[in-house]
Amino acid sequence: MIDSIEFEPSPAKLVKELRGLSEDLQRKAVDAGLVTSMKPIKAAMKTTAPRNKHGYIADSIGHRNVSKTAKARLGIDPEDRAKLVGPTKKVNINDKKIGLGRLAHLLEEGTAPHLIRFKNKKALHGNGNWFAQEVKHPGIRATYFMANSLAIHQSRVPALFYQGLAKHLNKRKK
Repeated sequence: MIDSIEFEPSPAKLVKELRGLSEDLQRKAVDAGLVTSMKPIKAAMKTTAPRNKHGYIADSIGHRNVSKTAKARLGIDPEDRAKLVGPTKKVNINDKKIGLGRLAHLLEEGTAPHLIRFKNKKALHGNGNWFAQEVKHPGIRATYFMANSLAIHQSRVPALFYQGLAKHLNKRKK
């Protein structure tokens, strides 16, 4: 889906224009553009994230830089700036900081009905009695809240990127 986004002018042409600027200014300007282009996507993800009574998934939506190893795995040039948007923040649940990326992935893609087997223990019933060594999970219907958020705002990404980039550079001029 993201491969179909076309930037005008091209990122390569933009990089050539920015080469005259200091490395630090280039990095910060591109980061500002990326963050600006992600804002509506993050907002949409937060509003459409599956809810429980605490709203943990929505609270975990944020952005972060993509590591060099992740860039290599994804086929991104190590020198390119890249940010990940989605469930990147750890959430405080019962006084424990917990990352919800795996849970968000399961909610995004859904799961088929499956059997959960307990290795050395049996499942504990609410009244304190052991009742099973395995449980049939009914599965989870896919929500596609992250993919839908990107699809809705994908056409605005290039314009917002350049808007954020220009705003940062104009701020630095003053």
